[in-house]
Amino acid sequence: MPKRVFQFGLYMILCWLGALLVLGLFNEIFFSALSRSPHAALRLVGSVTDLIFGLLWLASGPAGALMVDRRTFVAREREAELSEKRRAEERYLLKELVNNQHVPLRRNLRRAVKRNDYGAVVRDTRQKAVEEFLSSFDLPRYLTLEESIPIIASELRAIQSEDLQRFDFSRIPADGIEFEHWVAKGLSTLGWKVKVTPPGGDQGIDVLAQKSGVRVGLQCKLYSKAVGNSAVQEASAGRNYYAAHKVAVVTTVGYTAAAKELADANNVILLLADQLQQADQYLLN
Repeated sequence: MPKRVFQFGLYMILCWLGALLVLGLFNEIFFSALSRSPHAALRLVGSVTDLIFGLLWLASGPAGALMVDRRTFVAREREAELSEKRRAEERYLLKELVNNQHVPLRRNLRRAVKRNDYGAVVRDTRQKAVEEFLSSFDLPRYLTLEESIPIIASELRAIQSEDLQRFDFSRIPADGIEFEHWVAKGLSTLGWKVKVTPPGGDQGIDVLAQKSGVRVGLQCKLYSKAVGNSAVQEASAGRNYYAAHKVAVVTTVGYTAAAKELADANNVILLLADQLQQADQYLLN
């Protein structure tokens, strides 16, 4: 744009200089012709007038082009401002949507990642999960998928950070996988370093937790009836596999008498979900 203005200004100066030069020559020639023939002088006036108007017409071309160019520039600028406003509105709507739907969204993102028994990722379909999430709601879609993913990830991290700060030990989820992550979050708020093992290949341990040099493996059972021997056996088997110092079972219900007896014989700690807040007392002592 500045280059066009410079070119236009230079062109106008040259045209006006040409007009002034013509006027100067006209002044000399006119008075010379007037002294010889009035008719010749009038014809000269007409010719010079045509020449001056021609120069001014030449100057008007770049001026018109500049005005059109400016109108185009302003229109594009307004369009860009409107587009950015719409994108900003969609960013806000997307953040609100993530806040309202973060529980199922995080669950689906976790399920989209599959790891083998060694912890290596063998399948990752999180992008597809995000696409499904976005297509499930009536968003304007001014943002691309590549622009939406970082916004979603950032908002989920912020929500997770807030959840850790205001973790409610009384709000026990109804989903088994969510229960494992609930246990992990609860321990994390108490200062434990935690890791949730991949579903389907956990080798008897759902959550690994470490604090003060003590490594603990936990088997999480969201049952509607008393937990039996199998959970205790799984936790005991996972002790050697994960080189844990201690192992425990966490459930929302009680344990059968046989499970309690087997746990005592194999040094497996039995916890109820409402005891998780005192995890240090049960797991470190």
